[in-house]
Amino acid sequence: MAKTFTSKDAKNLINKANTRLSDLKKTAYLDSALRQDIIKAADSYVTREMMSYLRCISVAELNDVLIGLKPGVLEAHKLNTLEQIYLSGSINLSSLCGFSVDSANTIKKVVNDFAREVKKSVKINLSSDNKNSYTTTLIKAIYIYKESVSYVLNSKELYTQKAKYINNAIEELKPATGVLRSIFASKMVKIKAVEAYQNLMDILDGEYGKSVNSVISSINKISHTGDSDAWKDFDAGKAEYYSILEKIYPTHSGNDNTLQKALDICKDGKQLADKANAVLALLQADINLSDSLEEKIKDAADAYIDNETSSILNSTSAEEVNRGKKGIRVKTLMDNGYTTMADLYNASTYRLSVIRGISDDGAYTIKMIVNDFVADTRNQVKIRLSADNQNYNSTELVKAVSVYKNSLPYISKCNDLMEEKGQYIRDALAEMNPTTNIIRWFSVSETMQGKASKAYQRLNALLDSEFSTQVDDVDFNLDIISVTNSEDAWADFVSNNIRFYNILEKIIPGIMGTDNLLYGLPEDLANDIQEEIIYPDGLKCTLRGYQELGVKYILHQKRVLLGDEMGLGKTIQAIATMVSLKNTGATHFIVVCPASVVTNWCREIAEHSTLKATLVYGGINIIV
Repeated sequence: MAKTFTSKDAKNLINKANTRLSDLKKTAYLDSALRQDIIKAADSYVTREMMSYLRCISVAELNDVLIGLKPGVLEAHKLNTLEQIYLSGSINLSSLCGFSVDSANTIKKVVNDFAREVKKSVKINLSSDNKNSYTTTLIKAIYIYKESVSYVLNSKELYTQKAKYINNAIEELKPATGVLRSIFASKMVKIKAVEAYQNLMDILDGEYGKSVNSVISSINKISHTGDSDAWKDFDAGKAEYYSILEKIYPTHSGNDNTLQKALDICKDGKQLADKANAVLALLQADINLSDSLEEKIKDAADAYIDNETSSILNSTSAEEVNRGKKGIRVKTLMDNGYTTMADLYNASTYRLSVIRGISDDGAYTIKMIVNDFVADTRNQVKIRLSADNQNYNSTELVKAVSVYKNSLPYISKCNDLMEEKGQYIRDALAEMNPTTNIIRWFSVSETMQGKASKAYQRLNALLDSEFSTQVDDVDFNLDIISVTNSEDAWADFVSNNIRFYNILEKIIPGIMGTDNLLYGLPEDLANDIQEEIIYPDGLKCTLRGYQELGVKYILHQKRVLLGDEMGLGKTIQAIATMVSLKNTGATHFIVVCPASVVTNWCREIAEHSTLKATLVYGGINIIV
């Protein structure tokens, strides 16, 4: 039997039905909204991570990428990280830092492009050890989606099943919602309204209505899940969470943290580039060391000459100033304490002029004579080194030469290492350049990244090889040599005095008094002799400068009479000449000498060369 109802009852029932249909429809299409919640939460996570990386990257990285950007300009305006540049507008950069609009736009574009690449590379890492508002929001969004899926499908079925029927019943019931509409309605309309009311009541209060209420209630309950419950569910089924994330937000899911790998690559690349550049700088510094060591020898030699000159001045009477009877009142000078040439040299013209009896012109003349004397004396002073006559200046000079002499083999080794690997290192540095700057790394193609990584590997292998050990060993030995003490330097001199003299003659020609070895020869002939080459392979001793010139003279002139004084090493020069000739093809030499020195010749040849001597005496041949 039909239940009686009022127009108010009809209105309430229609409102109830519409509400249920609306909630059911919203639930049926909740899938899209829940997906958007996951995307929004994931995007917030990724953006936060991107900003976190930008915050850790100094604007100094821009200096390597942007040509013309002066270091320190951005930092001076408290723009220290890429995050701050990213959050600043081009106009702000332009007005704050004084950049042109184009320059500001370029900076922004570089940073924005880099930020975009960083964001693309961020991978979402969900872990109970990394709980924060961003990860929690994302976990809850995935949880709600996961738990709501079945209810969403159920609500779609319920909506599809009864929505049309309920809407029709609502339309049939509407005439009963108002008094006037009910009065003027036909009997059939009224009958249908009564049937519609009853049907709606049956649907909404029956099993269907209960099912709708259950679905809506369950989804509402899920949407109010607490943070801890969502995290607990995540820990129990991480794979499902990542599977959902991969399906909805695919480019940022997974464990392959491309960005962190890129940061690690660039960190390692920068360290390797710094190491390689340090090796190049070290080699170049050691190669250039010979110049500074030569300067130290020159300074020590100057100090030696100055000291010897000073000694001569102190021992030379002031009377020397009047040599040639120039009318200088020497007695007046000496009565006023100027007894030596050193006293006069150290006095100013004014000091001399205030002496009673010495005019201004006289003082000027005295100073000219003294200065000429000092210059002549200095030019005549030659270095005479002897272990029996050690003093501060001679010791400093011997130490300087010893350091130079013993450093030369290692400097030569540095040259060899630079020749062998210098260009290889520079080429590898250029090719691996993208690995040294995170901005540049993301700005090049994958092909360029691959080439840069291979160059990194090649350079890293080189710097981990014997090459690096050799560089360290050379530098270590040069450091040890640089602190040679006085005792060791003098011992080195005693054992290698000829080498010391040759070094001094080479660096400071004439300092040993051997600057006129070719005096009197025509200039062209002298030059030809100087350019003659000695081939010393097989010579066991070092020639002094004048001996080397003697050998070159013999080789150039071919027929000569060597007339050096006794004790200057004519025998050594002859042996050196034979060694050089042997190295250029000669096979036999003959030495004709008195019987009293035959044994000496054989001994000298064996001691100072690898030549084999055959003694011919009294018809007997003896190979020595």
